[in-house]
Amino acid sequence: MLPSRYFVELTQPEIAAQLKKNPLVILPAGSVEQHGPHLPAGTDSFAANTMAHAVAERMDALVIPGTPLGVTPMHMPFEATITLAPDTYMRLVTDACVSTAKHGARYLLILNWHEGNMPSLALVAEALHREHAMTVLTVQACYVAEELYGKSCNGLTHGGEIEALAVLAERPELVHLDRIELPTLRTVTRWIACAAPGAFSRCSPTSARSRRRAGSAAHSTPLRRRAGA
Repeated sequence: MLPSRYFVELTQPEIAAQLKKNPLVILPAGSVEQHGPHLPAGTDSFAANTMAHAVAERMDALVIPGTPLGVTPMHMPFEATITLAPDTYMRLVTDACVSTAKHGARYLLILNWHEGNMPSLALVAEALHREHAMTVLTVQACYVAEELYGKSCNGLTHGGEIEALAVLAERPELVHLDRIELPTLRTVTRWIACAAPGAFSRCSPTSARSRRRAGSAAHSTPLRRRAGA
């Protein structure tokens, strides 16, 4: 039995044996961007990694490192954001996955938790299949979480309950529920007025759209468990 599902924590013989046994690798994809005063900048990456590890346990796969960064220029007005250009992001993801293919990986599961990555990942998946004979499946993990928990968690919102639960599942010390700001009628009116794409900087000072009820460590356990169902 493997001591870890994380590629970076295993030795060369362990990785070689695992890829021979099951040539499936999982790539978590997220971003580093502001998520309000209560969630860390790496929320999307923590969420993707939580899902990836749970699925790897169920599917006997390896979680490979890509980059915690993503394509998120729309959040650049806020200091917690670091974005990559699409071509830079595609090259990083492609090179990481091609490396595993050269070592024997044949199947790639991409678990993405950031909408801004979707166009780039679609192009990467097509190139990996066409040029490197990898079978690639890209899953929008945030939408899966919304389908499972949206009704009980007020839907999927930026910095909302579902994202808070995803971070609580692995890094509860990074979640500050006491800092959640209750929206006023004036704030909600501004959100509606600036709901058009690219208007984040005209919204609330943090652009997070969370409610006071943002989950708990106990509520986060089912999220992690069902990710591998």
